[in-house]
Amino acid sequence: MTDLSEEATHYIKYEIFIPTEYIDKRNKKQSINHRELKNFFTRIRKKYKGYTEANPVAPPLYKGFYEEAKEIYIDHLTVFIVLVEQSKQDKALQDFKNLKKKLERKYNQQFVLILYQPIQVIGRL
Repeated sequence: MTDLSEEATHYIKYEIFIPTEYIDKRNKKQSINHRELKNFFTRIRKKYKGYTEANPVAPPLYKGFYEEAKEIYIDHLTVFIVLVEQSKQDKALQDFKNLKKKLERKYNQQFVLILYQPIQVIGRL
């Protein structure tokens, strides 16, 4: 039997869910500017060596449903996934907290969902 722990590398997986449309401060519906998102994530790529993006030219990957004041809202979401070496987890967590604040402010969002969890990858990225 093979011991996978010798072959595995530990990472923290971040998943960033971003709506493809938003209501701006003038109460007008706007589409997310993918070039602006690329700028955010180019910095992430340079710092953490890469990211995965849902297909930007396809329909949104996810639909999010949430209720507030008895009204149901639906968001169409794209997702970015970033794997960060476990040894960099403290700095990465702060970077993603800052990114969350920037995205919420930029796209007039009450909440941008960012999930993170420890994972193991077979081999090394």
